[in-house]
Parts: sequence; structure tokens; C-alpha cells
Amino acid sequence: MPAVSRSKKHRARSSSGEMLNLTSMMDMFTIILVFLLKSYSATGKLISIPEGYTLPESIAEEVPVLAVNISVDDEYIMVDDALRIKVDQCRRGYGPPYIIAPLQQVLLEKAAKQKLVVEKLGKPFEGEVNIIGDKDIDLDLLIKVMGTCGQSQFGKIKLLVSQSQSQ
Repeated sequence: MPAVSRSKKHRARSSSGEMLNLTSMMDMFTIILVFLLKSYSATGKLISIPEGYTLPESIAEEVPVLAVNISVDDEYIMVDDALRIKVDQCRRGYGPPYIIAPLQQVLLEKAAKQKLVVEKLGKPFEGEVNIIGDKDIDLDLLIKVMGTCGQSQFGKIKLLVSQSQSQ
């Protein structure tokens, strides 16, 4: 049996499976990275819609701003996905009309904190709040939430909606 030369062994090994050049691989990864960075949204996701919510539809094109988020459904009112106030407590009617006392207390605390932050930045306090309400919530409850926001130094109220396709 004749001896096989080293060059023939090397040729047989390298021809069985082509390997990618390291430079070519780096070029591909760079192109993919640039594509992903370019396609990434600069605004990001400012607001998370709670599971099970169906927002009302609108043709409004205004983009929501970063603000205090109040989620309202049939059972709970949540502030920035943390505080949960039972809606049953709000319907009892204690305190001034159209004011939800636990919500007002939290909003006043948030307003004080935001004022300190914007004061250090040299900007005025805007008092913006986003209300994320399920489209089936009671109008009376929505009015109480809006009234509480207005009485708690959050006068710029935005109701979040999903954009309708028909115009």
C-alpha cells in the first residue's frame, strides 16, 4: 500500500467541508448589527398596556409621552404598574365628589417628587398623566379618575387609544 503524501491528506480534509473565512463572518455580523441598530425604534416602548385591556380606537396620531401612567379597569386602578386601588373603594363616595382619596394621595406624592427632579434640571413641572383605560370601563369611574388627576396637580391628561386603520 503506497504512502499517502501530506498534501493529499490536507486536500482531502479541506475539500470535505468548506469553512467560512473569519473576515467574512465578521463582515456579516457587522452588517446584521448595523441593520438592527438602524431598525431599532428611537422612542422605545414608553407605556406598557396591561394584559386583557382593549383600548378605544381613534385616528389620533399623537405619540404618547413619558408621564405618570394610570391604568383603569373594572376591578383596579393602578399607578405606574405598582399601586392597586380597588374600584369598589372608589364607588363608595367618601370625600369630595369625583375625588378618589387613595389615588389623590399617591398622585400628590408623585407630583412632589417630579417637581424636585425638574427643578434640579431647570425645567417647569408639566403635570402630565396618561390614562390607560379599558374601553368598557364605567364613564363615572373615568370622570372620577380624571377629576382626581386635575385636583392632584396633573392637569395635562391624555387618554391612551389604539390607532384605527380607517381614516
